[in-house]
This record gives sequence, C-alpha cells and structure tokens, in this order.
Amino acid sequence: MNKQLTKNTVLLLIRTGLTIILSLYITRLALELLGVESYGLYSVVSSITSLMSFFSSSLSSSTQRCVSYYLGARNMDKVEEVVSGAVIIHLFFAISVSLVAIIFGGYYIDHYLNIEANRIDDAVFILFTSVFTICIVIIGSPFIASLLSFEKIKFYTLILLLEVITRFILVVSLSFLKLDDVKSYALVMSFTLSIPSVLAMFYCIFKLKVNFSLSVKRSCYREIISLTTWNSFGTLSYVLMTQGGTILINSFYGVALNAARAASLQVQSALLQVSNSAQAAVNPRIVKLYSAGEIVEFSRLLFRSTKYIYLLLLLFSVPIFVNSDELVSLWLKNAPNFTSEFVRYIVLINLVNSISFGIMAGVQATGNIKNYQLIIGGILLLNLPVSYFFMELGFSPLVLFKINFLLSILALLARFYFIKNHLKLDVSRFLFNIIIPIFFSTFVSLLISMKVTISGGGSITILICNILLSLLITLMTIIFIALNKEERKIISEYLNVFIKRLSK
Repeated sequence: MNKQLTKNTVLLLIRTGLTIILSLYITRLALELLGVESYGLYSVVSSITSLMSFFSSSLSSSTQRCVSYYLGARNMDKVEEVVSGAVIIHLFFAISVSLVAIIFGGYYIDHYLNIEANRIDDAVFILFTSVFTICIVIIGSPFIASLLSFEKIKFYTLILLLEVITRFILVVSLSFLKLDDVKSYALVMSFTLSIPSVLAMFYCIFKLKVNFSLSVKRSCYREIISLTTWNSFGTLSYVLMTQGGTILINSFYGVALNAARAASLQVQSALLQVSNSAQAAVNPRIVKLYSAGEIVEFSRLLFRSTKYIYLLLLLFSVPIFVNSDELVSLWLKNAPNFTSEFVRYIVLINLVNSISFGIMAGVQATGNIKNYQLIIGGILLLNLPVSYFFMELGFSPLVLFKINFLLSILALLARFYFIKNHLKLDVSRFLFNIIIPIFFSTFVSLLISMKVTISGGGSITILICNILLSLLITLMTIIFIALNKEERKIISEYLNVFIKRLSK
C-alpha cells in the first residue's frame, strides 16, 4: 500500500475514532432525554424507511465501482456519463422509495406497530421526517460514491465529521432546552443526516467539475442497473437482518427491547465505521488495479487489506467484548435489559463479516457479481425466517443474534468458493496466511483477556485498567501470532515514518 493510500486510511480512521466517541455519547444523551419508550419508538419507525431504501446502497456501490473502474482505465468521458446516469437513476428511485415508504409505513403503524394509541401521531411524524431524510441521502449517494472513487478522502472525512459534530451540538441543545419530545429529536436526526449528501453534491459539481448531462447512453444505464440489481439482493439480506430484526423484536418483545436493540446497533455502527473507513480507502484502488490489469498487485492488496482491517477491528472489539457489562452501564446508566448480551454478539458478528469486505471488493471489481450475491445473499436472508420460527417457539431475543452469527460463518465459508473460482486466487494462501492466524489471534486474545480481567465492582479506574490490559494483550497476540515476519517489518517501517513526521 503506497503513501497516499496509507494517508487516506489514517484520515478515515481518525474521523472514525472521533465519530464513535461522539455517536456513543449522543446515544446516551438521547436515551436519557427521550426515555426507553420514545427512543425505542424512533428506532423502530425509522427502520421502516431504512428497510425501503436498501436499493440505495446497492446503487451507490455500483456507481462507485463503475467510476473507479473507468478512472483506472483513464476514461474521463465514461466517468462523467456514469455519474450522470447514476444521478438520474437515484432521482427516480428517491421518488419511488418515498411513495412506497409512506404507504407501507402508514399501514404498518396502523396495524402492526406495538405502541400505545396516544403515540400514533409521534410515529407518523417520525415516518415523514425519515422519508424526507432518505430522499436526500439517496439523491446524494452518487456524489458520495464519486468522492470515494476520486479518493477525495480529506473532504469526505470533513463532511462526515461535520455531520456528527452538528448532531452532537443539537442533541446537547435539546437536552439544555428540555425539549424531550421525540419529534424534536427526529428533526435533528433528519437535518444532520442530510449534511454529507448536500455538501458532496456541491463539491462534485463545483470542485471536481463533473459535468452532468441528461444525454446518457442506454448501455450506461444497463451497466449500472445490472450491477445494482444483483448488489441489491446482497444489500436486502443485510437490511433484513438489521432493520427486519428490529421489527421482529418489536413484534415479540415490545419497544423496551427495541431500545436495547438500538443501543447495540449503535455499537455495531461504530465498529463498522472502523472497518468500513479503512475499506473505503482501499476499495477504489482494488478496482483500479483490476481494471488496469495489474492482477499481482490486485491480489496482494486484497489479501493484505483483509488481514489488516480485521486486526484493526480486533483491537477495538476485544476490550468491548470482555468489558461489555461495565461499558454499557457507564455508557447508558440505566441500560435496557439484554443490551450487554446484544453487544457481545454484535462484536463477534462484525469480526466475521469484516473478513468478507475485501473479497466483496474483489468481486465488485470484476463486474460479475450475480452468483456471488445470489449465494451469499440467499444464506443471509435465512436469518429472518429462522429467527421468527424460534421466537414463535418462545426463545429469548438472543436467538436473533445467535442465528445471525452462525449464518455469517456459513457465508464466509461460501466466499472461499469465489476466491478460487471467481477471482482465480489461491484459497490455501488465503486460509493459511489470513484465516488461521487471525482466528488464533482472536481466540488467544479473548481467552487471556477474560482470564486476567480485574473485578472492580463498577470502578471506572478498574474498567480503564481492564481496557488497557485487554488492548495490550490483543496487540501482543496480533504482533506475535497474526503477523508474519514480512508484515511486522512493513508495519514497523510505517510506524517509524509516522513517528518521524510527528517529531518534526
């Protein structure tokens, strides 16, 4: 990985660290301000629009892949045509999603939402603000994708930081002004979530000088829609696992458990930001290397990024897993039941899923994603019906996470097939250089960290010591178990360069 790629990755990780800290504190403030019932209500109703918008992230991924591919091929005319076509498709889709979300969401609120009758008006208000937000986000998606493809990571980092800082200021203001109604919170969320999309739009038009045209060839539309169609199947499986799971929990256990689910999803979002931030810096380069025919560099970057991103996530994950009870109590004070258990499963699921990001980037680069999405998406789609079956039998809400974890492992095993037969890469090398070292590193880190944890009875000092101890243990296992001699040398060189720059 060259210097620019390393710089982009570091920028995104710094942004991620700040975002995680602020986002977790915002969740605590919101839960204290609104209470468990109102916070759970916002979570379940806003998940309806997220469920409707699964196609949007597929469109965005397809747009980013096409733009990166033609940038790698040095075809700027095609880049502008792809962006123009993507904007037109996103506009049409935003209108369609709005109509479907309002109709479906209204019907769900009237007939299935498990809330008191006097909260219906609040639910409808949340629905409409969420629909407005998702429209803005969808329309801005091709511009966000273009920022990443052009590797304008500095600006991308700034607008995402602006989003979370603005949200923090506004939520603190709500608390200070005693505006504890869920409608005010919904407006704050709607405004702040729209910020990155609007700013990315202006940047692409006025700074990158990406010319927009209504004259787009049918072949361009077909390319984007073909990729999007199959990407959407994989995205749908993920959305159903998260947002569909939220709706299932509401149906069987009520809004109090939705608050616990929402809190655990905040942890999931924070951990995903770690892996996604690093992957966002790598993905455009993977596609460009493939389009330029540099297959050796393509495979080297894919393998190394998969391993490094997992290990980076592991550094965050082990302290959270081992100290989840204490962290949740400190974070939320009066945490809803099952929150700690949900968080532990979320940590394990994210670790398994992080291995797939590099493989998915490689498959996207080829443009031939149909079979991948059908098989992997099909496995993950089993989560809802299987969870529903066990919930009907009276199992605890943890069954949703247990099934998710098992299906994630099954999907990872299926991805080995695509490494060998689709990407034409060496599966044994992937297994022995990546999977086995990171598995043993994870196992040893968790085992030792849980054994040496100090019992502190809620002491913040003891909690900090436990976190630092688990971090040190994880770091040592990464260095001496997960990394080979060459990788230790590479990382040592990067650290030396970084330290020298800081000392200047």
